[in-house]
Amino acid sequence: MRREAAKAKSTPSYFPTFCRLSLNRRMRAAPRWLPLSLWDESAGEVSAKSFRNRWAWGGVDLSAVSDVSAWVLAVESRVPGVELELVARFWLPEERVDELEQQLQVPLRQWAADGLLTLTEGDAIDYDAIERQIIADCRRLDVQRISYDRMFAGQLVQRIEAKTRSVDVVPIAKTYLGMSPGSRGRGLPGR
Repeated sequence: MRREAAKAKSTPSYFPTFCRLSLNRRMRAAPRWLPLSLWDESAGEVSAKSFRNRWAWGGVDLSAVSDVSAWVLAVESRVPGVELELVARFWLPEERVDELEQQLQVPLRQWAADGLLTLTEGDAIDYDAIERQIIADCRRLDVQRISYDRMFAGQLVQRIEAKTRSVDVVPIAKTYLGMSPGSRGRGLPGR
């Protein structure tokens, strides 16, 4: 039992199996590829307003009505010992928040009030709001590349390419082969 518990502790993907087979507990959560302790080490707030003319790389993942749209920037850091600082922006349609909050059991309205989530008018994502933010970030930073998921991105990507001629805008496959290289960071166990 101790050997199995040690394995579950060091291998997050084995934890639900250990709980189910050894402890007779069903686990609903998917295994974590990044241990929470490593995530917690990166805690802290980043002020995107302090970034100017720094190299950055962005990723955009759009949704339609019942999922979060995201624009995340990895910005060259000037903090000693820190390579990149992340700036993440998220959007949801205002008219869907209460339903999604109940369904997902997360405080979406509070996150919006805290400035962690932007609510767009209506019951569908406002791609124009996301485009304005991406363009503003590209003007303030030296964005080298924008990677995007092809789903829902067609027109937005065309407009961004037209307005940011020097930025490399490329699709990324949301498959194991497309996503695996980016999740193999330094310091991650087994990666």
